[in-house]
Amino acid sequence: IAFAAPGTAGIPGSRLYTDQGYALPANVAPGQSVTLTVAVLPPPTAGSYTLIYQMVQEGVAFFPQYRDRSVSVSGGAQGSPAASYAPNGQPGTFTVGQTAAYNINLTNTGTSTWLAGGSTPFHLRIAFAAPGTAGIPGSRLYTDQGYALPANVAPGQSVTLIAGVLPPSTAGSYTLIYQMVQEGIAFFPQYRDSSAAVTGPSGSSSPAISVTASAGPVAGGDASTQGAGTALKVTATGAERSAIVAWPAPAASDAPVTGYTVRVYAGSTSTIVKKVLAGSDIRTATVKDLTDGMTYTFTVQPTNGSGSGLESDRSNPVTPPSPFVDPTSVAQATQF
Repeated sequence: IAFAAPGTAGIPGSRLYTDQGYALPANVAPGQSVTLTVAVLPPPTAGSYTLIYQMVQEGVAFFPQYRDRSVSVSGGAQGSPAASYAPNGQPGTFTVGQTAAYNINLTNTGTSTWLAGGSTPFHLRIAFAAPGTAGIPGSRLYTDQGYALPANVAPGQSVTLIAGVLPPSTAGSYTLIYQMVQEGIAFFPQYRDSSAAVTGPSGSSSPAISVTASAGPVAGGDASTQGAGTALKVTATGAERSAIVAWPAPAASDAPVTGYTVRVYAGSTSTIVKKVLAGSDIRTATVKDLTDGMTYTFTVQPTNGSGSGLESDRSNPVTPPSPFVDPTSVAQATQF
């Protein structure tokens, strides 16, 4: 059940202001019905919205059927969330594979209390995004780390978190973003961003999920059309609900590749959760809408003018972690 922008058609790909999920009490066979009692929390900002009801098979797809209606949200006692951000000690340059620990002072400049617990707690998100990005929602993210508050923060109060910020696994130029979020409701409209450089060897290790697979030579034709068929080392890093699969350029002796197919499997089964297609000049593929707690494996298959190559061996299993764990103190805030 989600509150979305007016005129929205279905949940996938829409701008959502809330997104609440409800489990079924038991299996529901064809022709059967079930009634759920739900507690729907509206967005924190008054206005006009589209309220959407839509079923989803997690990790597979949303149902094509949905029900929506125009609704209004009036002002209430919950107030408006707002924040200011003051990082202290942020490095001018980050290094691949090295965590940078420094303080971030957060001030509640709004009119509602930030709740540290409950079903919709407030968290700080820190993300490395593509250059020129404005805010976390809808942006291309290379990392996404979350930090829980040690206690409730009333309007006018401040809290200091000690965060361990890990940069992307590839050197380059990024936008580093700090943004508060009320989980299941909305990101704050205020955020702080700055240009951040990352140096160091490309492909260094990440604390997020790592998987490896071997891609076989491109099929079709003889050695003169296939080239040497050098195996690609494919790596993937994952975080909350997503994974970025990366691979190097093929060897110069290989036949020109015209594209790649990344397949995502449900664990060790033969069920394909989704496919991601990438062009010949693409070296990364972002797999979105993965389910935290569900196990996945990945393969990569190249294609050239002679046809599809061999699908790589199945990667080792990957289970995206839950995004947040409450810290026992500010200094021990856990990052993801």
